[in-house]
Amino acid sequence: MWLFVTFILSRLGWSDLAIKFQYDEEFIGTEVGVISLSINWVNYRNIIVLEYNQYGIYLKPFAMFRIFNKPLFIPWTEVKEVRDRNVLFIGYKEIVVGEPVIAKLRMSAGAFNRIQVN
Repeated sequence: MWLFVTFILSRLGWSDLAIKFQYDEEFIGTEVGVISLSINWVNYRNIIVLEYNQYGIYLKPFAMFRIFNKPLFIPWTEVKEVRDRNVLFIGYKEIVVGEPVIAKLRMSAGAFNRIQVN
């Protein structure tokens, strides 16, 4: 059952990103830490490791979720817009990826603000 649910959820956003941005190499960058992330309304609560460098952001789920959710590297050139959003007075960032849009990523404003690109 767990495999089935994980597979279905991966098809609702992560797999769209993986077609273009799957990253199987070792990533060298700065780790922000473990975050919660939504991709096209699928929530990944406290299971995504976020890292970044001057070229883009790297997203890697915990090992037990990686069977259908391979690590991703999204270049900054593919980030088309970053929007401030609020739900019940809680701020978050919505990151629009791709043109045409491949996915919308949502993370806390605090997590996003820890990314410092020169």
